[in-house]
Amino acid sequence: MYVEKSISTGNGLEPSFRGDFLKAGLSIEVSGGYWLKPVSNGQIERDWTPEMLDAFMVLGERYPDIAGEIYVVAKNEPRPQYFHSGWQQSNQG
Repeated sequence: MYVEKSISTGNGLEPSFRGDFLKAGLSIEVSGGYWLKPVSNGQIERDWTPEMLDAFMVLGERYPDIAGEIYVVAKNEPRPQYFHSGWQQSNQG
């Protein structure tokens, strides 16, 4: 089962956001962001070209910690347990 959660915070993938998924016992499959938005909607609508829109979408993907939209895709399965000598998958039998 996949759980998807997306929020718009304007300040990126904060540790508490990812931590909510980990605390719930979910394994994070992928996380990221898109859409860097440094100005108001009105300024974008009035002044930006389609090329600028594309460029700021790419910038948000490249810098997800400061993206305007962030996401996490998580799976309901045990995540690896980390130890001093590396990692081992939990529930090995």
